[in-house]
Amino acid sequence: MPERLAEASNAKREQRFLLMGSLAGAIVLIIAARLAGAQSELVFLGAAGLGLLLGFFISMVTYPLISRRR
Repeated sequence: MPERLAEASNAKREQRFLLMGSLAGAIVLIIAARLAGAQSELVFLGAAGLGLLLGFFISMVTYPLISRRR
């Protein structure tokens, strides 16, 4: 039973990390689009979608490296 609780805790930590990485990626690309002078909402929507994907994949790659240190 304690090992299942530890697995659930680790899964929750990983999900939170992936969510925060995705949101950070979206925010970074929206800010970059704004600084580039974009005016169209479609550009911002595309930047947000791309940022979510990039942030998710970067987080997915870096999480195993970070979680090994603990």
